[in-house]
Amino acid sequence: MNVRKLTSALAIAGIMSLPAIAQAITVAGINFPAGLVFETANLFEAEDFSKPGNGDGVIQVGEYLLGIGYVTSIQDAANNVVWSNGQNGKELTIKISNYLAQSASTTPVGGPIFLDQILFSGGNVEIYSQDVGTFSAAGSQAAGVASVSGGANNVLFLSLVGSPLGGYAPDGITPITLESDGLRNGGNPFETAFNLSGRGFLDITGGVAAGYFDTDTFLCGASSGAPCPDLADKTFSSSSQLAATAGTSWTSRGTGEIYDYAIPEPASLALLGIGLLGIGFGRRKAAAAA
Repeated sequence: MNVRKLTSALAIAGIMSLPAIAQAITVAGINFPAGLVFETANLFEAEDFSKPGNGDGVIQVGEYLLGIGYVTSIQDAANNVVWSNGQNGKELTIKISNYLAQSASTTPVGGPIFLDQILFSGGNVEIYSQDVGTFSAAGSQAAGVASVSGGANNVLFLSLVGSPLGGYAPDGITPITLESDGLRNGGNPFETAFNLSGRGFLDITGGVAAGYFDTDTFLCGASSGAPCPDLADKTFSSSSQLAATAGTSWTSRGTGEIYDYAIPEPASLALLGIGLLGIGFGRRKAAAAA
């Protein structure tokens, strides 16, 4: 009997008998697909009032961005909604903090229109699964932040840090992790933009779903002579508008769009590894018998 062929056949049969990759994985009450994942979110952002600054929005170097929000839907590659806010009695809430403004510039783009740009370094993002109905952006910043993780049965779903975009701060050393742009028709720089947008990358550092999303899928672009130092786990963009009234806790409100990639359940990957190990074992046995 050909031991090599038999062992390889058994191992392949074992792999083929594994359950198909689940179309929807559920962790902490949140469903998401294996493969490409697209998420949408509602976001509320402002200068972090708990840190040094002018308390009038992030409009100068040295101020910190703070944000909260919640995921509205999770979709698969074919645009099927796999989970939406409130499903399974859960909400997926977001806290954004520790993004430090490193540079602020204004560029005329034609006529009275200017492009205001702020580049940030650092950044922490925490995403929680908790019972629906807890999150609220009403009231103070402190109350809004508390509502992100203050619900019953709250679980840290993912923790993340800003990942380099490919450029450096003016010191030539600190990597930029978030770019924020605003179009302005006259008015004061950084204070009267009518269309705000942002983009960045994120690396996963922990959370109950980390094993599914820590995939190093996205490559940042090289710019300003700065190489891409690593592969990120998430890429995101956002669009927002300034609040209609001054003095609010959150000076901009908008939406976020997040792309990531989820691997199938670790148990199936472990079985796959065992199957491959069996193939290798069969080859070694055959070689030893030769």
